[in-house]
Amino acid sequence: MYIITVFYFMHTLILGDHMKTIGIILRQEYLDKQYKWFVNKPLLDICQTWHVTPFLICDASSLKLSLTLCDGYILPGGYDLHAFYYHQTHHDLDLTYQTPMDHFDFYCIQHIIAAKKPIFGICRGIQLLNVFFKGTLYQNLSTKIHPKQATHTIYTTPHSFCETIYSSCYQVNSYHHQAIHLLGENLEICAVSEDNIIEAIKHTYLPIYAVQWHPELMDYDPILSYFFDYIC
Repeated sequence: MYIITVFYFMHTLILGDHMKTIGIILRQEYLDKQYKWFVNKPLLDICQTWHVTPFLICDASSLKLSLTLCDGYILPGGYDLHAFYYHQTHHDLDLTYQTPMDHFDFYCIQHIIAAKKPIFGICRGIQLLNVFFKGTLYQNLSTKIHPKQATHTIYTTPHSFCETIYSSCYQVNSYHHQAIHLLGENLEICAVSEDNIIEAIKHTYLPIYAVQWHPELMDYDPILSYFFDYIC
């Protein structure tokens, strides 16, 4: 997939089409008796919808190349972060990666920030960013209060980027059992759920944005267009 991504990028350069290029951190899982890197198709579909070229990142080499090519980055959803990274004990309900995926994500975040590139975090992505900036997580939310795979309302913070996009409230999906507890340094809350769970954040001075829901799995969510068009 990495080779294909580079081919399409070079193809657009040759044709003179100045499409934006968005780096996506791949996820690694053990499937069919082997480890595989993958990205969920809806995220690639969204890139096609908004006319951006995805650049898939699976190691330090592809990350290094991406820093010269990409206009912005997406930290996609995935499994839970290991509790070690926010100084807690592993919970029985935690579902973590068998490989050093957390370490690789933090490595990518560090280098993307150093390159002054925009980042958009989705679900696991918002949790990664919060922990990177020394915040903590709720390890297991009550499904009675915050049900999984359900639709709920978020309420935007006045004068936030979310209010610019959604006005005062918006319906989003929910695919998580963890969420931000203590907010990380230099992060600000941009939206909360009905049960006061932090649903969206941004950095106070870096081009870093993140949401707890999955906009790529909704029929229409303008937030990715906002990121592609106005942030990148």
